[in-house]
This record gives sequence, C-alpha cells and structure tokens, in this order.
Amino acid sequence: MISEQSVARDAFSGAGDAPTWRPPVPLVWAGAEPGSGHYCLSLTTRRSHDWGARGWNAAFTLLGASAERIVTRTGVPPSQRTVSSLHCRTMRVVLLALCRLLLRIFFRRIEVVGKENLPSRGPVVFILNHPNGLLDPLFILCMAGRPVSLLAKEPLFRTFFVSYFVKAFECLPVYRKSDGADPAKNRAVVERAIALLRAGNAIALFPEGTSHSDPMLKPLKPGAARMALSASSASLGEDVEPVHVVPIGLYYSRKSRFRSRALINFGVPLLTPRVALDDQFNPPRDAVAALTERLAQALNGVTLNADSTEALLLAQRAERILRAAEEDDVLLSRGTAVPPKSPSLWERKQLRQRLVDGYASLRDVHSESVGALVHRIDSYETRVADVGLRPEQRVLFRAGEVVLASIAAFVTVIVLLPAAIVGFVMNAATYLIVDWLAFTVAKGEEDIVATVKAAGGLLLFAVTWLLFAVVGWLVGSVGIGLGLLVAGPTCAYCALVLRERFSHVFTQSYAVWLLLLRPRLRRWVVDERRGIREDVLTLESLLEPQAE
Repeated sequence: MISEQSVARDAFSGAGDAPTWRPPVPLVWAGAEPGSGHYCLSLTTRRSHDWGARGWNAAFTLLGASAERIVTRTGVPPSQRTVSSLHCRTMRVVLLALCRLLLRIFFRRIEVVGKENLPSRGPVVFILNHPNGLLDPLFILCMAGRPVSLLAKEPLFRTFFVSYFVKAFECLPVYRKSDGADPAKNRAVVERAIALLRAGNAIALFPEGTSHSDPMLKPLKPGAARMALSASSASLGEDVEPVHVVPIGLYYSRKSRFRSRALINFGVPLLTPRVALDDQFNPPRDAVAALTERLAQALNGVTLNADSTEALLLAQRAERILRAAEEDDVLLSRGTAVPPKSPSLWERKQLRQRLVDGYASLRDVHSESVGALVHRIDSYETRVADVGLRPEQRVLFRAGEVVLASIAAFVTVIVLLPAAIVGFVMNAATYLIVDWLAFTVAKGEEDIVATVKAAGGLLLFAVTWLLFAVVGWLVGSVGIGLGLLVAGPTCAYCALVLRERFSHVFTQSYAVWLLLLRPRLRRWVVDERRGIREDVLTLESLLEPQAE
C-alpha cells in the first residue's frame, strides 16, 4: 500500500524546507560523517572479495575526492554541496561521457528530432520503443539533458559489467516471472518510482516489456500509465505537480551494423490527468486503460510500424529507389557536378511510413496494380544486382567531380595509411573476436547483436590496448608503453576512417567505370527509377478518394 508517509520517506532524506533527494539504490558512507549529506554509490557485490567491484569503487571514490577538492578551491559554499554526493555525480558524469563516446563510435551519425519537446523541469516519464537491446537506454540517458532513472529487468543487476552501469545510473529493478523472480516485489519498485516523480525527477521505461525486432509495437504494459496517474493524483496532496509523459521513438538504419545511423525522435509531451485514488492508493482501472491507449497512439506516432515484415521490407526497398530517382532529377536539372544533399534519416523514416500505410490500404482493393509494382521493383533490383550495383547506386557523374574525388581519395590514403596499418595490426584479431561473439551470443536475434558488439568492443579493445602497453613497458620502457597506449585507439580510428573511405571510393569507382563502358545501362537505370516513381505516385493518387 502506498501511504503519504511511505512516499515521503522514500522520496526524501533530511528535514526542514530543503530536503535532500536520496537515490533509489543502496548507499554507503564514504569519507563523511552520518548526517553530513555526502553519499557515495556502493558497487560492492554480495561477495566481499569481489576485486572488480572494489576496484571500481576505489577509482570512482578517487575521482569524486578530486572533484570535491576542485569545488572547494572555487569557493562553493558547503551548503550548496550537500544536495547530492560529488562522488556519485562524478561517477555518473564519467559513465555518461563513456556512453556518449560509445554511441558516437558505434553509429556514424545520430539524428535528434523534437528535442524542444523535452520538459526542463518537473516530473517526467519517458516511454520508448525497444528495438535494439541495451543500446536503447543509452540514448535517453545521454540525450535527456537531465538525470533519468531507468526501470530495467532485475537480471541486469546481477550481470557482469552491466550491473555497474545500471547501479551507477540509479536504475530500478523490475521483477519478471519469466526471469524466475517474484513479481510481488514490483510493488515496492512502483512506490519508489512514484516517490521519484513526486520529488520532480524523471524516470524512463520501455512499456513493451521486452526488446524485439517485430515490425510493429507490442501491446503496452499499463505500468507507465499507473505510475503517472498515481504520482499526479491530488489524493496525495493538493500541491502535486502533474506528470508529463514524453513518447520517444528510436529508429536505426541497420541496427545490428557497426557504423550505421540512428534516430531519436522526442514526441509532444502528454499531461497526465488528475484522478482520485481508491482506498488502496491505486488509480481507477478505466483511467489506466484510457491513458495506456493514449500512450500507445503517441508512441506509434514517433515510430515506424507495419502490420507485416513483408510490408516493411517493401517500403524500405521502394524508399531507396524513390530517393535515387529524386537524386537523378536534381543532378540532371542542375547540370552541375555538385550532388544533392542526402535526406535525413527522419525524412526517410517518414517516407517509409507513408509507403507502409499506402501498401496496407491498397493491397486488397488494388491488388493487381500493387502486384505489378512489386514485380517491377523485383526485376529492377535483380538486374542491377547482376551487374554489381546497389538499387540506390548513383549513376550520374561528371569528369570534374571524378577528378576531385580521386585526388581527395589519394591524399586520404597517403595521410592515413601508415597509422591505419598499425591500427589494423593491433586491432584486427580483436575485431574478429567481437564480431564472432556478437553472432554467437545473440543466436540470430538481431536486437541483441549490436548490444554484444558495443559492450564486447568496449571491453576487449580496451584490454587489447592495455596489453600492448604493458608489453611495450616490459620489453622496452615506460615511454614505449605509454606510446602504445595512445597509439592503440588513435590508429584504430585511422584504420576505421580509411576503411570507410576506401569502401565508398571503391564502390563509386566501380560504378563510374561500368557506366562509362555501358551508357545504355545508365540510361535504363535512370528511366526505370523514374518509371517506378510514377507507378508509386499513381497508386498514391488512388488513396485520395478513400480519404474523402
């Protein structure tokens, strides 16, 4: 049962007009007297001889102590340093920086849409779709602009390495029967989440309940609506601030592919209605169901959804061809070697959603026309694949552009090649091991592959560079060891850049050479793309009478 006393006790520690927020995880005293307000998050496990946990604690305690000395030198009054522990804040800042670096390395480009919709203060519940395992939480942690407490499944709190992150980010455990846990424990978790919201904090959760690769959202669990309604209810006090619920859509160009692109789309916040709670301090069931339905519609609006994998794949194929046809028109109309600007991932997602919706509306009513379009797309893709081109491959080039691109590629190779060779020698074996682990551990589950790649790469590459540094120190000197420690990530980055540039240049060079030898093929590709676009527009026009 949730009572006013339990909510207040869970949300705050201290007394008076300036309560101190207490993170919803076990805390231990670290270098401070009880009552001083200085806390440090404990990462110690049940086994006191866990040297890994003790090492992390020692490292972050040292960082926190250093930060506290810096703040003391700047003259910050002690009264302004008792709201939260400098040790905990330092640890969170360090891990956030590490997570941001991990995202920037794994994804070539990250697009953010609708960040103006984020409330800067007050209680907030973030709800997200869950397509990509443990990479999904990193986006809200790194881009919310404020501390966020995540609800995460309880086994993560006992998983090697991952447990450090979920505890450091003050996550709340969710007990699921499928994990062998007792769901009755979730009552206390909900109370603590409500206490956080009443204190003006932010929490995030994945209301689908599990990570998946399905083309459509799974039915949402009612937990998000129940917590938002409970925390917003006037039954717990007239001064309660209503909770805003922000839907967030995550979308990936190729979610299991290293150096792909990602999109995070912040939707318009929904203000939670204020309802009366029953004698057990629970919101009415009909109010929970109604809010859950609103949340489902809002989350559906910021994500890409299709009723079948077939429809989703067809929309992706058609979108690539339409985008290439648009690029052809721009190049021909400009009469210049300057290529058009590539559309953003958000624009591509919006177009794919339109194609999915159109296909769902027309496939039964105009099955022959839709079937003819699908057959034409199949034939086009088969022919371009036979000659070694991609369906969206650029086929219009000019001599000046080719010369400039060749010079740029040559300069890039000359500058980066020495460091790239070193990076390849140092990191090739580790790269292959990480790739093998990803597909072995994931066992064909695409939503897990990227998680294993990111987490495994973070650990194994760091270990690789450290081993090279230790060997250099033992064989040579401290200077050689430090040099190898710096050269490891630096040369790896050079190898990564050169690999990406070389792959792009090789693909484009092959296309230029092929299309110079076969001008009729180039004209056919351009005309066929236009024809497919005309067919799509014709089908789109059939939707207008249905809309009326």
